[in-house]
Amino acid sequence: MDIDKLTSVAHKIIFGLESALDLLISLNSQITDEQRLSVWCWHTALTALARDISDDTLTSCLNGSLRAARILNRSVLEYAARIHYYTSMPEEAENDTADLQAMVRRIVKPVAQSSGTDVELAFMRQFYSSGTTRAKQPLTDRMLAALVNNLTSDKEQRKLGFNFLEAEYSLATAYAHGSQAYFLDAFGMDDQGTKDLNRHSRSLKRESEVLRLCSSLISILVGLELFHQMDFSAKVFSKLLAELRPYPRLTTLAQHNALLRLLGIE
Repeated sequence: MDIDKLTSVAHKIIFGLESALDLLISLNSQITDEQRLSVWCWHTALTALARDISDDTLTSCLNGSLRAARILNRSVLEYAARIHYYTSMPEEAENDTADLQAMVRRIVKPVAQSSGTDVELAFMRQFYSSGTTRAKQPLTDRMLAALVNNLTSDKEQRKLGFNFLEAEYSLATAYAHGSQAYFLDAFGMDDQGTKDLNRHSRSLKRESEVLRLCSSLISILVGLELFHQMDFSAKVFSKLLAELRPYPRLTTLAQHNALLRLLGIE
């Protein structure tokens, strides 16, 4: 695969996400329904987050910092999944928005329960005691399921796509959290059974991580289109990505990308 052509398409998709964000922001004054406004808040905030880290994700890919790229790609995928979750269940967007203060109280709880007389502590205690800390978070499985279900109506594709996507997300989480599964990439084993640290990833590939970023960003655009009934050019960018086929053989879980098939690009 021509990395220069792939990079060019990635830049176009990132620019498309920027345009989508501008259009979302312009819709604010037109929304009067509280539930739709909650969805708009989530969609706009998550699209902005994805846009904020897209350049750094692409730069990490091109610079060979593939572990960093995979961690950032995990976040972009999660933003995409959450956008689809609220697209499919707008009532949950309203409920989760209502939990904002409770979520902040949960965050400040360790500080508020600390001893001391600092002014900051007094403020934290006052805020912490002003209400509940009960705030729920949507389960990752439910968000990923919403993403998959919105991308395809084929039952077999849904099942296989979800299973692969969940595994890909879990593997990326191993890099983000530094769990045991990361050892698969961190260490090699010689004939004497000696573990040698791989300073750079031997499992992740530059092209596959750029493709992962592109497919997650296109998925975000699809989620926005489904809810807002507007054209954010998801099909245009999918076609641009499809024109770069054949892709490198994604024969390992580290390189596999379920979104490509779910988007009909593979």
